[in-house]
Amino acid sequence: VAHLEANARNIPKGTSVVVVPAINPDGVAAGSRTNGNNVDLNRNFGTNDWQKDITTVGNQPFKGGGGKSAMSEPETKAIGAFIGSLRPALVLSYHSVGSLVAANQTGISNQKASQYAQHTGYRNTTGQSDTFEYAISGTADDYYAQKFGVPSVLIELGSHSYVPFDFHRNAMWAMIK
Repeated sequence: VAHLEANARNIPKGTSVVVVPAINPDGVAAGSRTNGNNVDLNRNFGTNDWQKDITTVGNQPFKGGGGKSAMSEPETKAIGAFIGSLRPALVLSYHSVGSLVAANQTGISNQKASQYAQHTGYRNTTGQSDTFEYAISGTADDYYAQKFGVPSVLIELGSHSYVPFDFHRNAMWAMIK
């Protein structure tokens, strides 16, 4: 955010950059994927494939991990409403860990995922069903595409704790321009 503010003059005229630092503050505070209700928020979005019972990143059954119902959690409702009202040209969704990018295959997302991968050297796994070794459903990126037609690029950072902004800076600017 400080870098964007210091370089605001480089943001193209008519373009806004909005940063949401975290959609899961409970999980950030607890060092967990789940919120205070023990729901994995990135499995709680109202997508065509939403499921109540999911699997963990370790491929273990997680009963109720997708929530009581799609969009049951206040955090998913809030970010869903925010994206719906804003209708951004592109969402960059940073996660960890995997050193890869994947587009939600809506609008410009395929092109932007390819650009991001070129800047970082991350694998572009767009359209590959075997990107993760566990089942995925109810994701934010799919929700943005299905509900609003909003393109999104998932960026799986290379580490849970070390996020070298300098490594991602040029890729971020390529997404803005």
